[in-house]
Amino acid sequence: MATIMKSKPMQDDYFALIQRFPLSPIRNQRQLAQAHAMIDELTRIPEAKLTPGQADYLEVLGDLAAKFENPRMIDQVKNVSGLDVLKHLLEANDLNASDLGRILGQREVGSKLLRGERRISRSHAKTLGDRFGLPAETFLR
Repeated sequence: MATIMKSKPMQDDYFALIQRFPLSPIRNQRQLAQAHAMIDELTRIPEAKLTPGQADYLEVLGDLAAKFENPRMIDQVKNVSGLDVLKHLLEANDLNASDLGRILGQREVGSKLLRGERRISRSHAKTLGDRFGLPAETFLR
């Protein structure tokens, strides 16, 4: 017989968020817009000040939104270069060359990649794919 492990009790704020926007698969643009509104609201709170319930909710809602968006995004960017995708993602996330270098673990690499002085390596592509929720191949085109 399987043992059921008890998880720590969830906080009231988590359940309040669930009541406002239940965590279920996103199936259309209207639901996606509502999910983005909730994500925007929660990301305005400094990460260190999020309660565990808010952080858990935000993580799962972000995953649900990404699951809906990623197949559509991949189709839209299939003929765009990896560098162009990267530049767009940096702009959309308000990140700069220094931020990119920190993401890749090599500070000077960010600006070299963006200027086209260096190509995106497979390890960079994997790191970027993990960071932005896209297949690594997206950045190798």
